[in-house]
Amino acid sequence: MQNLQLFAWQSAQRGHDIHVHANPTEGEILHKQFVQKKDQLKETTKGSILSKYGGEEYLEKAPKELLLGQTEDYVEYSQTGRILKGRERAKAKSKYAEDGRGGYTRGFQRC
Repeated sequence: MQNLQLFAWQSAQRGHDIHVHANPTEGEILHKQFVQKKDQLKETTKGSILSKYGGEEYLEKAPKELLLGQTEDYVEYSQTGRILKGRERAKAKSKYAEDGRGGYTRGFQRC
């Protein structure tokens, strides 16, 4: 009933003559037609966007394990946050080639 009343108020603002209390059947029929047209427009818009840009594979839901963030990896941490058991922490990679050779020498010359 609240949705129907809200629809009647919004329609009255747009200039349509809908009275939910005076003629509830007409209001409900017009509301159903509005919802159907809205859903149809949403589907055609979605279809046209997918046909133009693609990406249907991204509309499928991800597996439940990924949504909840659960994996089979077991890692045990200490109170300070260090890893006690489990996988090792990945080392940070640098974009500079000289960092992999043992020291930062960019801009400095060794004597």
